[in-house]
Amino acid sequence: MTALLPMTARRTAMFAFLLSVTAQQASAEKFLLQASNLLGEPSQVTIDLQLGGDLIVPGATEEGPTDTKRVLPLSMQGQFSYQEKMLKDGPRARSLRLYEQAQGTEKTDEATIEVKLPKKLNEVVCELRDGRTRMQSCEGLLTREQCDLLDVVGNTLVLNRLLPNREVEEGDTWNTDGKDMAAILGLDNAGICEVSSVVVGEKNDQVQIRMAGSLHGGVDGAALEMEIKGAYLFHLREKRITKINLVVKEKRKIGDATPGLDSTAKLSITVRPTNSDASFTKDLLATASALEIEPQGRMLFDSPQRGYRFAHAGNWYVTAGRRDLVSLRLLEGGTKIAHCNVTTLPPRSAGRATKLEQFKQEVKQSLGENINEIEAANEWTSSTGHNCLAVFANGTMKDIEVQWRYYLVADDDVQRVSVVSTVERAQLDKFADADRLIVDSIELVGTADEETAAK
Repeated sequence: MTALLPMTARRTAMFAFLLSVTAQQASAEKFLLQASNLLGEPSQVTIDLQLGGDLIVPGATEEGPTDTKRVLPLSMQGQFSYQEKMLKDGPRARSLRLYEQAQGTEKTDEATIEVKLPKKLNEVVCELRDGRTRMQSCEGLLTREQCDLLDVVGNTLVLNRLLPNREVEEGDTWNTDGKDMAAILGLDNAGICEVSSVVVGEKNDQVQIRMAGSLHGGVDGAALEMEIKGAYLFHLREKRITKINLVVKEKRKIGDATPGLDSTAKLSITVRPTNSDASFTKDLLATASALEIEPQGRMLFDSPQRGYRFAHAGNWYVTAGRRDLVSLRLLEGGTKIAHCNVTTLPPRSAGRATKLEQFKQEVKQSLGENINEIEAANEWTSSTGHNCLAVFANGTMKDIEVQWRYYLVADDDVQRVSVVSTVERAQLDKFADADRLIVDSIELVGTADEETAAK
């Protein structure tokens, strides 16, 4: 009996050693965190967004803006559901989304705004351009409100760029590139990005990952800081991120065309493969692949109460509006380079339309001593069938050389539209006739008052 004790002890020691080796091997299990080629593979996406905080807007009086700020408590919520199919990967990644639901509600003390994507525009192409995702429906242009609704944090077009594309094990960490993080968060740029991820475990073929960090960047011409915390799952068999929860704290300064923000957003995103791709017809995929999207995007400003609609590049921002006037600013690289006023004017009947020479005299009278010369005057018929007049005048304002660009868009018996752009002459090359799209695309649709009078 006593002779067996050493053997038993040796077996016990060997068993303990094997258990230790097995435990070490298990803890050192490696996972390849690299998304598979998802081109042509449909996914079903659901997103829930909740946001609370303060909207910070510059103060203003009847005389104009002031140095004061107004703080408006803000709450937002959004729900999204769509199928997505990748059409192209790389720097110009592109996908087609078929939205089943896209709606959001924004509440402040002053207003409640509800935005919903209409079903007729639910076929949306998303394309990465210079690090920012641009969106356009296959059936027509989206308004800025609709684009902002869809451009939600956690962009699934580029979500898998959170991955390190290498083998890792529990405890391993990696940083996310600033350009990729900006694209995922819907920003224009990320100057400083210190966001890292760490593997915390694996269960049911899903690698559990946590992320945290901070980011300094910009969006729509405004500087911002973000603190980011989140957790996401990488499915080993599906080879993609299938779920992510994010908490994003943001402090955004007031920009040249946008309000400031101090908020906390909470998002939950799920992505799963689906075999239900019958809606992605051959013709629709061909249309989505061929759709041309401008570098700044292209949007629709639709104002039936003012009697018109028009297209504009995405870097034009509406900054103010009254019953008969809309003001816009053009940003280039986050800097304001032009201002534009679109004004509704009373209609004129046939035979009383303004002539080009008369329009020139009106421009001279309006500018007074500021004008130095008329650089150009022109008349044409727009693609929407309206008569267009243009007068460009050079002059000075507060010792700055300026070009004023006056347009008049008119038709018989409907309200006319005046468009006036103000550009520093030093910025004309950057401006690149950016107001011409607005003018050429203006469609005079009449107002409710005109329709009532006609009856």
